[in-house]
Amino acid sequence: MPIVVYIVVRNLWSALRVRYVHLFAWLGRITLETYLSQLHILLQSNAKHLIVYVPGYPLVNFSLATLVYLTASYRLFHITTEISAFLIPRDRRLMLRNVGILAVLAGASTAIAFTLSTRLSGTA
Repeated sequence: MPIVVYIVVRNLWSALRVRYVHLFAWLGRITLETYLSQLHILLQSNAKHLIVYVPGYPLVNFSLATLVYLTASYRLFHITTEISAFLIPRDRRLMLRNVGILAVLAGASTAIAFTLSTRLSGTA
Protein backbone atom coordinates (compact mmCIF):
# COMPACT_ATOMS: atom_id res chain seq x y z
CA MET A 1 0.00 0.00 0.00
CA PRO A 2 2.71 2.58 0.76
CA ILE A 3 4.24 2.08 -2.69
CA VAL A 4 0.87 2.66 -4.40
CA VAL A 5 0.29 5.83 -2.37
CA TYR A 6 3.80 7.03 -3.22
CA ILE A 7 3.20 6.47 -6.94
CA VAL A 8 -0.17 8.23 -6.92
CA VAL A 9 1.04 11.23 -4.90
CA ARG A 10 4.22 11.51 -6.98
CA ASN A 11 2.27 11.58 -10.23
CA LEU A 12 -0.19 14.24 -9.05
CA TRP A 13 2.29 17.14 -9.22
CA SER A 14 4.91 17.73 -11.91
CA ALA A 15 7.40 19.07 -9.33
CA LEU A 16 7.40 15.66 -7.63
CA ARG A 17 7.85 13.72 -10.89
CA VAL A 18 11.48 14.75 -11.18
CA ARG A 19 12.24 13.30 -7.74
CA TYR A 20 12.53 9.59 -7.00
CA VAL A 21 13.50 7.16 -4.28
CA HIS A 22 17.00 5.89 -5.06
CA LEU A 23 16.26 2.48 -3.51
CA PHE A 24 13.38 1.91 -5.95
CA ALA A 25 15.53 3.07 -8.88
CA TRP A 26 18.36 0.73 -7.85
CA LEU A 27 16.00 -2.22 -7.42
CA GLY A 28 14.42 -1.41 -10.78
CA ARG A 29 17.81 -1.68 -12.48
CA ILE A 30 18.45 -5.18 -11.14
CA THR A 31 14.89 -6.49 -11.55
CA LEU A 32 15.73 -8.92 -14.36
CA GLU A 33 18.59 -10.45 -12.41
CA THR A 34 16.52 -10.76 -9.22
CA TYR A 35 13.76 -12.48 -11.16
CA LEU A 36 16.12 -14.91 -12.86
CA SER A 37 18.17 -15.77 -9.77
CA GLN A 38 15.46 -16.13 -7.14
CA LEU A 39 15.06 -19.88 -7.57
CA HIS A 40 18.80 -20.44 -7.43
CA ILE A 41 19.63 -18.25 -4.46
CA LEU A 42 16.57 -18.12 -2.20
CA LEU A 43 15.00 -21.54 -2.64
CA GLN A 44 16.06 -25.18 -2.51
CA SER A 45 14.46 -28.60 -3.15
CA ASN A 46 12.80 -27.60 -6.43
CA ALA A 47 11.52 -24.33 -4.89
CA LYS A 48 9.69 -26.09 -2.06
CA HIS A 49 11.79 -24.77 0.84
CA LEU A 50 13.60 -21.58 1.70
CA ILE A 51 17.32 -21.84 2.14
CA VAL A 52 18.44 -21.97 5.79
CA TYR A 53 21.75 -20.49 6.87
CA VAL A 54 21.21 -20.51 10.65
CA PRO A 55 18.65 -23.10 11.84
CA GLY A 56 16.09 -21.81 14.34
CA TYR A 57 16.54 -18.11 13.51
CA PRO A 58 14.12 -17.15 10.73
CA LEU A 59 14.86 -13.40 10.82
CA VAL A 60 18.61 -14.01 10.64
CA ASN A 61 18.01 -16.39 7.72
CA PHE A 62 15.83 -13.81 5.99
CA SER A 63 18.45 -11.08 6.49
CA LEU A 64 21.33 -13.23 5.25
CA ALA A 65 19.35 -14.58 2.30
CA THR A 66 18.31 -11.06 1.30
CA LEU A 67 21.87 -9.81 1.56
CA VAL A 68 23.23 -12.68 -0.55
CA TYR A 69 20.34 -12.39 -3.02
CA LEU A 70 20.68 -8.65 -3.63
CA THR A 71 24.48 -8.78 -3.76
CA ALA A 72 24.43 -11.61 -6.30
CA SER A 73 21.74 -9.85 -8.35
CA TYR A 74 23.79 -6.64 -8.38
CA ARG A 75 26.90 -8.51 -9.57
CA LEU A 76 24.85 -10.36 -12.21
CA PHE A 77 23.53 -6.99 -13.43
CA HIS A 78 27.08 -5.74 -14.00
CA ILE A 79 28.10 -8.98 -15.73
CA THR A 80 25.02 -8.80 -17.98
CA THR A 81 25.82 -5.18 -18.83
CA GLU A 82 29.41 -6.01 -19.76
CA ILE A 83 28.41 -9.01 -21.89
CA SER A 84 25.67 -7.08 -23.71
CA ALA A 85 28.09 -4.19 -24.36
CA PHE A 86 30.47 -6.71 -25.94
CA LEU A 87 27.84 -8.49 -28.03
CA ILE A 88 25.89 -5.41 -29.07
CA PRO A 89 28.27 -2.43 -29.26
CA ARG A 90 27.24 0.88 -30.77
CA ASP A 91 29.56 0.41 -33.78
CA ARG A 92 27.94 -1.85 -36.39
CA ARG A 93 31.24 -3.22 -37.73
CA LEU A 94 32.38 -4.16 -34.25
CA MET A 95 29.04 -5.87 -33.62
CA LEU A 96 29.30 -7.90 -36.83
CA ARG A 97 32.88 -8.88 -35.96
CA ASN A 98 31.79 -10.03 -32.49
CA VAL A 99 28.87 -12.01 -33.92
CA GLY A 100 31.22 -13.61 -36.44
CA ILE A 101 33.70 -14.57 -33.74
CA LEU A 102 30.85 -16.00 -31.65
CA ALA A 103 29.56 -18.01 -34.64
CA VAL A 104 33.02 -19.40 -35.39
CA LEU A 105 33.54 -20.36 -31.74
CA ALA A 106 30.10 -21.98 -31.54
CA GLY A 107 30.71 -23.91 -34.78
CA ALA A 108 34.17 -25.04 -33.68
CA SER A 109 32.96 -26.18 -30.28
CA THR A 110 30.05 -28.05 -31.88
CA ALA A 111 32.41 -29.77 -34.33
CA ILE A 112 34.79 -30.74 -31.52
CA ALA A 113 31.92 -32.06 -29.41
CA PHE A 114 30.53 -34.06 -32.33
CA THR A 115 33.96 -35.50 -33.13
CA LEU A 116 34.58 -36.48 -29.52
CA SER A 117 31.13 -38.00 -29.10
CA THR A 118 31.50 -40.17 -32.22
CA ARG A 119 34.97 -41.35 -31.17
CA LEU A 120 33.83 -42.17 -27.64
CA SER A 121 30.71 -43.99 -28.79
CA GLY A 122 32.72 -46.10 -31.22
CA THR A 123 30.77 -45.13 -34.34
CA ALA A 124 32.82 -43.37 -36.94
